[in-house]
Amino acid sequence: MDARQISPNHFVSYRPVWRRFSSITRGGMSVFFCGTISFSGNWLFFPTVLAAKTPLPLLCLFGLGAFVVLRDHRQEWRYLMPLVGAAAVLGIAILSRLNLGSRYILPLYPLMAITAGIGAAHLLSARSWGRALMGGLLIGQVAVSAATSPDYLTYFNLLAGAHPEKLLVDSDLDWGQDVNRVATELRHRGIAHVVTSLHSNADLSRHGFPAYSEMEWDEPTTGWIVISLTRLAFGEGAPPFDGYRWLQHYIPVTTIGKTVRLYRIAPAEDRVSIGQ
Repeated sequence: MDARQISPNHFVSYRPVWRRFSSITRGGMSVFFCGTISFSGNWLFFPTVLAAKTPLPLLCLFGLGAFVVLRDHRQEWRYLMPLVGAAAVLGIAILSRLNLGSRYILPLYPLMAITAGIGAAHLLSARSWGRALMGGLLIGQVAVSAATSPDYLTYFNLLAGAHPEKLLVDSDLDWGQDVNRVATELRHRGIAHVVTSLHSNADLSRHGFPAYSEMEWDEPTTGWIVISLTRLAFGEGAPPFDGYRWLQHYIPVTTIGKTVRLYRIAPAEDRVSIGQ
C-alpha cells in the first residue's frame, strides 16, 4: 500500500454504503486501535469500546445486576434474556472486522440498562448503605452527562486515561463535529490562510473558514495548520501510515474543541526541525 492510497481522501468515502461494507468484508479496512493500525481488526476492539465509553455508574450497576441474575435468577428466562442478548450482541461484534466505532454495538445499551435496573433494585432493597450507594451512582450518572455536554461523542470514562485519542479515534472521538469551533478560532486569531487536514467532508467555505488548502500527505508545510486527531492517529504510525509524523517535532498552539489541533509553523522553525 503506497502513500497515495492513504492520502487524506482515504478517510472519507463516497461509495454507496452496501459497496463499502462488501469491500470491508472481503479485504478489511484500516482501523486504529490502541496506537496501531491494521486491516484485520482486533477482537478486543469492541470490549474496549464498551469499557472505555460507558459511564462507570452504569457499568457498576450492570455488573451488579449480572451478578444478581446469575446468582438468584439463573433459572428464570425473563431475567436471563437481557443478559444473554447483550452477550450475543457483543459476541457477534467481536467476530466482526468492522472495528469502526461504538455505533455498531448501540443495541447493547438498552439490554445493559435492564440488567442495571436489576442491580439498582437490589441496592434499593438492601440496608441504608445500599440506598446511599444507589443514590451516589445515580448522582454520578447525571453528573457525567452534565459535565460531558455538549461533547457527548468525545466522552470517555476514567478507564481511558488522560489521552483517549491514543486508544480510539474516528467515530468514537472525532467525526468532524468541531468544524464550526475551528472556524470561530481562526477568525478570533485573525488567520487569513490555513492548511487543513480535518476528518470531515464538510464544505469549509460554508462554515466561515478563511482561505484554506488541504495539507498534502507526507509533505511538511509551514504556516497555520489545523489537523484533527483522527488524521493524526492515521498519520503518525509506522510506514506507510507516517505522512504526518513530522508534526511530532512541534507543540500545538492550542486544541480546538476536543478534536482539532492548531499549529503555527514558521519557515525557519520548519527547516531546523526537519534537519534534526
